[in-house]
Amino acid sequence: MRILVSLVMCFLPLLGWASVMELPPVPKAPPMVDVSKDIQPVPTWVVNGGPAADRLNSPLPGYDTPSSFDMQSMPLSQVISLYFKEVSRQPYVLCDAVLNDQRFVSVRAQGRALDAAMFRAVLDANGYEARDLSGVVTVCTKVVVPEPDLKGTKGTPFLYRPQYQDAGYLVDLLTPLVEGTFANRRSGGGSLKVGGSDVGSSALSSSVNATKGDEYLVFSGDKAAIARLKDLLAQVDTPSPSVVVRAVLYEVSKSNQDASALKMVADLFKGKVGVTLGTDTLSNSLSIHAGGLDFVASAISQDGRFKVLTSPFARVRNNQSVRLQVGADVPVAGQILINPNGQTTQSNEYHSSGVILEVTARIRGRTTDLDLVQTVSNFVKTTTGNSENPTLNKREIQTALSVADGEMVVLGGLTDNKEEKAKSGLFGWNFSSSDSDSKSELMLLLQVERI
Repeated sequence: MRILVSLVMCFLPLLGWASVMELPPVPKAPPMVDVSKDIQPVPTWVVNGGPAADRLNSPLPGYDTPSSFDMQSMPLSQVISLYFKEVSRQPYVLCDAVLNDQRFVSVRAQGRALDAAMFRAVLDANGYEARDLSGVVTVCTKVVVPEPDLKGTKGTPFLYRPQYQDAGYLVDLLTPLVEGTFANRRSGGGSLKVGGSDVGSSALSSSVNATKGDEYLVFSGDKAAIARLKDLLAQVDTPSPSVVVRAVLYEVSKSNQDASALKMVADLFKGKVGVTLGTDTLSNSLSIHAGGLDFVASAISQDGRFKVLTSPFARVRNNQSVRLQVGADVPVAGQILINPNGQTTQSNEYHSSGVILEVTARIRGRTTDLDLVQTVSNFVKTTTGNSENPTLNKREIQTALSVADGEMVVLGGLTDNKEEKAKSGLFGWNFSSSDSDSKSELMLLLQVERI
């Protein structure tokens, strides 16, 4: 009984404390709010007219609720994607260049909306633009429309018809000297290639390389530039000088005791006209000062050892070339062509032979520079190998020299040795044989006279 009373006394304080404690009230749910009236319709995109009507000139669509952005050193592709996902929320397409753009940018719009102007500035600074294509925003590399080239259209036009020189030559010469624009295209001229392949169709042919130029020189500039151009044209548009190149080609027969052809000519004219040998003992040229080429050629021809092969002459303009040929074009078997049916066709190539003279003249103040090629060739039967094509025997002189007006120059040094063997007998028996050697040398007598 005492134990029961003790237990009752222990639980009474606990029961009294429980009656005093109160639980906190359960929070009430907030009243339901009709948010349909707060939803704003999606604004339409405003596009200006004109050539760039498809570009976005109005703010990109978004919500009225401002979005705060504070992004530091983020890839540009992620910034663009984040803007469309969190702000614009419009269908969008990002081009490959945008997706692969890993450049880092920092955008801070704390406390205010990241509006279209700021986003467009980010795109423009990195070379991109947003376009609206049927309701879908496309971000791609900005299309840069080049401005029209108005160079030369603001000045006064000036037309000039060249009197003597080619318009292309005048443009190349005067462009660095005047401030303005030439409408003429620069056309490269150039002289005949000396020493090239010889292909022709006549026994006697000559060809001169010429460039086709514009009829007028067209220039645009201010009045001062046009006045300067006129002064320069009066000085440079002058007649081009020309020279007459005359030549006589000899084949000199020599014995083993004879010296070079140049030494033979020097001995022939010793004491008659002024003869000046080259200072170099191995020089293959000789300068002759005499009355004229006809006089010298007539004196040389009196010696039976000198045989005239050809005596060409031609007039050449400054920086132009001339090619004279006396001979024939010989057909030579070329490549074998196979058609789709398996049939073969033998092509023919024509090669020139005979006497060919090519000269390029560059006229200076007191002298004339010549690039000269003299070729003597002929075809003979091929005796070695299985080829049926003939063999071309060629002797050629290629040289560059400077001559004064009226000066005569003799060029030599091409020596040809021939060995001939002969046998004599009767009824198939050889009773005797003879060997003979012959030498010949090519010699060119050349004179240049300025016109």
